[in-house]
Amino acid sequence: MTSTRLAARSAGLTADLKHAARVYRKTPWQTGLAVLMLAAAMALVSAMATLWTDLHLSGLPGLESNRGLVTVGMRSEFSRGVLGANSFEALRQSTNTLESLSGVSTISFLRDTSLNGLPIEGQTEPVLPGYFQTLQPRMHLGRGLEDDDFADNGQRHLVLSYRLWQSAFGSDPEILLRDVELNDDLWRVVGVVDAAFTGTGEAPTLMWLPYGRYMRDIQTMPEMIIDDLSIFRLFGRKASGVGTAAVEAEIDQFMDTHEFPAMFGVRQAGEILVAEGIVSHPMQRLAAQRQISILTVAATLVALVAAANMGIFLLARAPARQRELTLRQALGASRRRIISQLLTEAGLLVAMAAAAGIVVSIWLAAGFRELAFLERAGLNEANINLTALAATIVVATLLTILVALVPAALLKRGRISEQSWQASSRPGPFQHGAALVQLGLAGLVGACALSFLLHLHLLDQRDPGFRTDGAQAALLTVRDATPGMRPSLPEADAVTAFRSDLRERLAALAGVHAVSFASPLPGQPGFASVTWGIDDQQVNARIISASPGFIELMGIRLLHGRDFEGEMEPGLIVSRQFAEQAWGETDVVGRHVSGDDDQMRIIGVIDDLRYGHPDDQMENLILSTGMGMHNSMAAIVVSGNATQSDIESRVNESLDRHMDALAVMDVRSLAEIRGEALVRDRARAGITALYGSLIVLMAGFGFFAMQRFLVDSGQREIAVHKALGAGPRSVRRRVLGSGLRLGLPGVVLGALLGLVTVAWLRDDLISHGVNAPLVAGVTLAALLILLVLATLQPARRASRLKAGDLLREE
Repeated sequence: MTSTRLAARSAGLTADLKHAARVYRKTPWQTGLAVLMLAAAMALVSAMATLWTDLHLSGLPGLESNRGLVTVGMRSEFSRGVLGANSFEALRQSTNTLESLSGVSTISFLRDTSLNGLPIEGQTEPVLPGYFQTLQPRMHLGRGLEDDDFADNGQRHLVLSYRLWQSAFGSDPEILLRDVELNDDLWRVVGVVDAAFTGTGEAPTLMWLPYGRYMRDIQTMPEMIIDDLSIFRLFGRKASGVGTAAVEAEIDQFMDTHEFPAMFGVRQAGEILVAEGIVSHPMQRLAAQRQISILTVAATLVALVAAANMGIFLLARAPARQRELTLRQALGASRRRIISQLLTEAGLLVAMAAAAGIVVSIWLAAGFRELAFLERAGLNEANINLTALAATIVVATLLTILVALVPAALLKRGRISEQSWQASSRPGPFQHGAALVQLGLAGLVGACALSFLLHLHLLDQRDPGFRTDGAQAALLTVRDATPGMRPSLPEADAVTAFRSDLRERLAALAGVHAVSFASPLPGQPGFASVTWGIDDQQVNARIISASPGFIELMGIRLLHGRDFEGEMEPGLIVSRQFAEQAWGETDVVGRHVSGDDDQMRIIGVIDDLRYGHPDDQMENLILSTGMGMHNSMAAIVVSGNATQSDIESRVNESLDRHMDALAVMDVRSLAEIRGEALVRDRARAGITALYGSLIVLMAGFGFFAMQRFLVDSGQREIAVHKALGAGPRSVRRRVLGSGLRLGLPGVVLGALLGLVTVAWLRDDLISHGVNAPLVAGVTLAALLILLVLATLQPARRASRLKAGDLLREE
């Protein structure tokens, strides 16, 4: 009996699937569009949920607990030290928002180091007191470093990584309290960490040592700078009930009142940020969290709209199928059998969308990780969030099934003619609510996309104070560089000889107009920052290593003084803003920024430049031939139309002759290099444009389906209207007017939501030059056009209905 029932149910399901396929083949493009939109929405939610989980919920592996851990970093594109050891200790003693505080040195590479007579390469973590007490890593053997290990400039105690313990000591369980030879000194092993804990940096850590001993014995740094140099990244564990904003406010107050050693870089309130978790690049992490949170919300809204549209699509078919369902009921089909058929049809659509969504979500999860604005955000290597995808499928299925049951709910026992028509084409509460939500969301996400695109346009149009057209740059790299090791770079005499030789070689190329050297180039990372004490005030400036001819080649305006005349000429060229901040005027040629030697004497003043990101605030700049990045690694800038292959060949020839440790890494246009500063802005604009296009398309499709439903449901009313003398034009105007009235509240809501969202985004994601009212106005106009386009086809359909045929059928 049971097998008979199963066979009957299987046969019924097969029949329902075949019938559903026949039904959907009648409207292939509408069916395909509905399925594709729902699949795309499911994939977006799943991919965004994966990224959101990685950024907000993932913790550092190998710890007893990640609860309350925060990173204290700088508002900088690149990982920089926050405080010196002495300033850290003062903050540690005064903090009330953090239960514990510690940090690691940003100088952490092992260079020319041996362990028990064998060379060792890789990263170490020279740590401040409280490291193991703050992080609480699980220990495989022994203990971590304690405060007593830092007494008397630090004991020669160290903690080994699990990997180093295995590779260098053969997993010897008796390693504890044994002395090992690190370079020429004996260090005592006090612990081995758990295998899962690899440190707080991006590369795995080999060992942990007290910072003082590391700086003195391994780095051999001068005693006077060890405790005051701002080279430490900080992290702490928050007190119960304390948020990151409170921690940040307390540290800002500390910065305002603490006396920093001026020569080692003063930190100021507003430069510090606090990020949840232990991360290497806190500013990028916070920006990525905010962006992904926005996109996750947008993806969820897209999914809800897509699911609602799937229901609207099915509902729009109800009037046309009402006679079919009533006939089946009259011929003996049970209400349960008809409901089963409708559920099968809805389930088929959702199943097709889910299958496509899974495939697309796997692709998106990998592709989104490559987006530029997620660079250095510390993402895990997770694949796809199946829980999020499953939840999306369940929600979409429930919404679709609910609306799919509407045709069955309309069935009543009675004459077929009584079941075939709806009395009016006026929209009900469902249609009003759906239009309001869909158009409101379309306005919100569309305004976001438009604001990011406008932001990108404004950045492209902003004058940076220099030109890049017609210039190319040869970028250098170290041959056979070893990860974790500081390379040995050429001396100053070799650099001077190389530059002189290369200028002659490049000048001999046809089409070369000028040659110079600089580092960093516009848009490149690698600024050096120096704080100067001038007339009892602290003035911070970024250093650009430049050579003669750079100012002219770049078209930079020289306000006072002159350019450099020799490759290693002493003296400085400062920006207008630096001069005005330090002395209150621009003509400061002949003054000194520090001391009275020629190296610190100002020989020229240039106009202000937007050297980094075009939307950044103007910074104080200093050009120098001897400060900043090592001169040997400076890029070669060539003005003219020489080919990249010719430039690379000449540069490599000169390098082989004078600095054979280096080679050409790449030759690129200066405009392309500068454009890299906008790569994150382009990625944000691209992804939001994708979201905006998708949800606007969905809103248009949903509104179109509702209008079709209303036209098909109100055919009797339209027929009567035409029988009384209304022509096709009058019917079209009537339907268009009804559509505009239905959609206008949603259009207004979308424009208002767009206005508020753009104003919020201007805090730090888009330029303040983006005009929020203008974006809202464009959004309003675009949504109105969308309404008209979505209503045109149903209006034409209504105008083509023949009143006589409809009334005779009635």
